[in-house]
Amino acid sequence: MQARRTSQTVAANIREAMTTTGTTPEIVSEATHIDLPDLTERLNGTESFDMAELVAVGGFLRIRPETLMKGVAA
Repeated sequence: MQARRTSQTVAANIREAMTTTGTTPEIVSEATHIDLPDLTERLNGTESFDMAELVAVGGFLRIRPETLMKGVAA
């Protein structure tokens, strides 16, 4: 249950960052080399981002990975 909540929190943070920067899933997918269907599952919170994906997405959005994880219990 906690893992799903964590995935949903991270996904919400990334979606918020994408909205703020005016970025679409298609652009993030292309820039980070994460397949669009996989990215969509992660953005929906049904699958978890791994650390490499968080680093890639954060790098593209120019946001530190730990910022994308705000609200997640340590």
